[in-house]
Amino acid sequence: MGTLLDRVKDALKEDDLSCCRRPAKPCGRFGVLLVFIGVVAITSAEARDRVKKIRVTGPTLIAFLPPAALDRRDRSAAEAVAHVGFALEDTQKCLGNRPVDYRLIYADRLEVTLDGRRYAFELKKMGQGVGAVLLARAKAPRQIHTTIGPSSLMQMLPAAAAEYYGAPPCEKS
Repeated sequence: MGTLLDRVKDALKEDDLSCCRRPAKPCGRFGVLLVFIGVVAITSAEARDRVKKIRVTGPTLIAFLPPAALDRRDRSAAEAVAHVGFALEDTQKCLGNRPVDYRLIYADRLEVTLDGRRYAFELKKMGQGVGAVLLARAKAPRQIHTTIGPSSLMQMLPAAAAEYYGAPPCEKS
């Protein structure tokens, strides 16, 4: 049994609701009700965007994935989680003993408080919703996101973190 939104989408695919797709035929009360439920479900789904609020006190790297990546039954989601994990490991090796706090979140939106300033990031609008935000005191935050797949973060993140946190360039392994 899926969510209400899934049920509405499935119902809209059925032929008996074709009247709602053709304005020339009257839809009747059922069609109008179904369209209303669909609009409410979509609005509710958007309102349920997962927001993560974090207070940062020092150098912090926040890697992010969309909440859908929590579905371990989805093979591509599991692979995305693994790639982000590898990117974090490689970055930690690259930065060595630098005091950076590493975090992994599943969210559509990130709100960060740093040095009394608030920053908001619309993660789901960044590429594929997979990436990282680099933060440090007295520096503007830096955002990195994938565009060709979560595996690209394994090359992008260590290099960007080394530059941002003032470490020597990472060695390619």
